[in-house]
Amino acid sequence: MLIAHDVIDSLTKHERFKEALEELAVHPMSEFGVPSVANTFTAHLDAGKRTVRIRIEMVPEGQMFPDDMDQ
Repeated sequence: MLIAHDVIDSLTKHERFKEALEELAVHPMSEFGVPSVANTFTAHLDAGKRTVRIRIEMVPEGQMFPDDMDQ
């Protein structure tokens, strides 16, 4: 799972990804709730087909989740 964290960390340094986060942060619906976007896709792995879901969600500053502590 460490490599997954490395991939996610590298995404945050990508300019287009940062622009997408900026757009999400100022989306008009953010006034009514937590902005989020998700995508589900099938990954064709050596271990077989797997369904993968990636979700990006804006959370209040400083909010921590149990899985954040594992990093």
